[in-house]
Amino acid sequence: MLRILLALVVIGLVPAAASAQGKSRTTGADAVLQQWDADHDGTLDLAEAKKAAEAKFEALDRDQEGTLDSQELRGILNAKAIREADTDKDKTIDKNEYLALVEKRFKAADKDNDGTLDKKELNSSAGRALLRLLQ
Repeated sequence: MLRILLALVVIGLVPAAASAQGKSRTTGADAVLQQWDADHDGTLDLAEAKKAAEAKFEALDRDQEGTLDSQELRGILNAKAIREADTDKDKTIDKNEYLALVEKRFKAADKDNDGTLDKKELNSSAGRALLRLLQ
């Protein structure tokens, strides 16, 4: 009987702990805005997005060659997106190509053309494509 009671107590605590842990983690648009919204206006402008992208590029460039290959971009860009971003056709993405793609995706997400992305725009399909380049 004691074991059953103990099991029920443990089962009751696990979801509560998991829920508390999930609430403390910020992801997606919230995380990007929290970290990169330098002027704290609740939006991301292109300069802020590019600053985030530069940090992401550096983190992805594990071999510090100044380019990203398909291995380094796995899970971030598919093969078609890599080919489209690779303007010099060397099968890698350099920082300028990466930032050009960020700008293209930023503009696609900026539906109201105000030069900033709010949480709603960042959570759109185009915004989520941009977020993959920033997080």
